[in-house]
This record gives sequence, C-alpha cells and structure tokens, in this order.
Amino acid sequence: MGLKKKQIEHLSEIFGDRLITAKHELFLSSSDVGSLPKMVGLMMNYNPDAIVQPTSAEDVKALYEFANKEKVPLTPRGAGTSGYGGAIPRKGGIIVDMRRFDQIISVDKENLTVTV
Repeated sequence: MGLKKKQIEHLSEIFGDRLITAKHELFLSSSDVGSLPKMVGLMMNYNPDAIVQPTSAEDVKALYEFANKEKVPLTPRGAGTSGYGGAIPRKGGIIVDMRRFDQIISVDKENLTVTV
C-alpha cells in the first residue's frame, strides 16, 4: 500500500519529528520479542509505512481522524514485548508508538484502570 507523499507531508505538519519514516527505524518495529508461526507470517506485511509517537490524547485523536479519513491501518504498540504479533502491522500502515505515554496521572483501584 504505502503512504503517499501528501499523506506523509500532512503527518509531518502535525507530528514533526515524532513522525518516523527512516527505513532502519521501520525495520526495527517490524517484529516483537517472539517469532510467529509460519502460516501467520504469510498473512502479514511486517513493515509499517511510518511510525507516529503521540504525546497527548489530542495527538491520538488527530492520528485516528487522519487514518479514518485516509483509510490507513493503525497498529498500536507499546514496547513490542507481546510476543504474539499484536504489535506488528498486518497490512503496512502506521504504528502508533505509545511509549511516550509514560506518566501515570491516576490509578483507580476499584475499576482497575490507570490513566497515563
């Protein structure tokens, strides 16, 4: 599929240096800690077209609005430690790198939720 030049320019306007398109960075995000069964691997395009590192809820909203409008698949990713392929893009698109959401705002023990 691949992102078009205009799409990359638009994302760059929104996210600046938090938009990553360098091939070596994309390659590093094309796997997680485990190896997938061969049959599963045949269904996936491991390489993302870009990585975006949001730092706020507004960033996430802007990215999801862009992806919805442009029909670009998103793959949320933390540190890539799941080991089951959940953080690997299935059809290219954009990895949403959530590692910058690293400050705990509140913990709700009753509802078992954490706001970061």
